[in-house]
Amino acid sequence: MKKVLLIGLAVALTVGIWIYREYNRAPADLSDVKADVEITAVDLVSAFSDDESSANTLYLDKIVAVTGELSQIRQDTSGVSLTIASDDPLSSVICEMQKGFALPEGLVEGDAVSVKGQCTGYLMDVVLVKSIINNK
Repeated sequence: MKKVLLIGLAVALTVGIWIYREYNRAPADLSDVKADVEITAVDLVSAFSDDESSANTLYLDKIVAVTGELSQIRQDTSGVSLTIASDDPLSSVICEMQKGFALPEGLVEGDAVSVKGQCTGYLMDVVLVKSIINNK
């Protein structure tokens, strides 16, 4: 009986440690990760607006490098997000930058930019999370 209790306690302790480590794990840094897809913001937004189901198959949960014209920089208490313009005035690519991201000096709206992030889908805009400026 004591043997079963000790084995159960060891298993519970192991599972508890694993849960604690997973819960407190930092998100992956994408700076060393190669993009699955490289595409322009215009083409990415067009792919989602033309056929969202097909675009989800190609881009959803993948690391996507997007290039285009920076149309907005938003910085608030939740972090930094960059918006990359497309041809569609109602849609763009919103890149939520990873925690701790510092804007590069001299980056202004209207600049050409390449951003790499994980695609989480399309609502009115295509959204990339955990994004970084892509140095290719």
